[in-house]
Amino acid sequence: MDSRLFGFLARWSPGRFSPAFQVHVGSVLFDRSVRRVLPGGASVLRGFASMALRSFEAARRLGYRTLELESASAHVCQFAERLRQASTLLPYEPSPVGKATIRRVLREYAAADVIWVTSRYSFDSFVAAGVPPEKLRVRQLRVPSRFRPATVRSPDGVFRVVSTGSITPGKGTPIVVEAFRRLDGPAELVLVGYTRSRGMRRWLAAAIAADPRVRVESGDPLPWLQRADAYVHPSFQDGFGYAPMEALACGVPVVVTEDTGMGEHVVEGVNGYVVPTGEWEPVLERLRSIRSTGLRPPGDPATGSRRVE
Repeated sequence: MDSRLFGFLARWSPGRFSPAFQVHVGSVLFDRSVRRVLPGGASVLRGFASMALRSFEAARRLGYRTLELESASAHVCQFAERLRQASTLLPYEPSPVGKATIRRVLREYAAADVIWVTSRYSFDSFVAAGVPPEKLRVRQLRVPSRFRPATVRSPDGVFRVVSTGSITPGKGTPIVVEAFRRLDGPAELVLVGYTRSRGMRRWLAAAIAADPRVRVESGDPLPWLQRADAYVHPSFQDGFGYAPMEALACGVPVVVTEDTGMGEHVVEGVNGYVVPTGEWEPVLERLRSIRSTGLRPPGDPATGSRRVE
């Protein structure tokens, strides 16, 4: 299909209301653009999962020796299933991962010589799905040095909970809101991020109307992280969890779910807690614990990359 037709369908067809369709079309268009400009004479091509299929095919024809795939999530089948569960439990927005994307990514896995993942959690999901361990590498992402605790904190008596990133069912945003609205005393929930569908915008407006202590901000998350008393990342799936790692680097205790790679960086009761996915009650319990203990871990950004044997 011609790229111009793809773009037309993405803007004007009924599919424009489908997150899965939008994600698929965007990936295909990006992949085709890369394929057209691939240079000859190179030896390694590194592409991003869902955006590299045609580029990989072209690279093989051009004589590239090594094809490397970057995967920010767990194996695509596990990733898609977790997001399906999120949109079933929190039916405000459909999953952005459709069958076309799954088929595309599986073909990329087969074509790649090396697949880079960002945690042992992701590594294990690939091995469980039948990907040879020797094909996998684990990269620990580096948090920029600007993410650090505030030099001076001026407490205002408000227990401030922060969550950053996209405001979606898959990120579990309704879970943190459901927990927070039951938190007594002076408190504030700051959602630093954005919505991408009418359903989530309607849900968010209703949530703010029901509890004015909930607010939405945009832009750089750093100022809010440096004022936070707790950070919640109730995602249904994240290969790593870059946003909560930024919070840890700022000295903020985190509450994360067991379906992310962040469990490898959380020491229970020291720098945060790991809770079951999709449940607001444990989030509320841990927020109360953080508030009562005044937990303030030192900054702890991840660095480096490694191969897991």
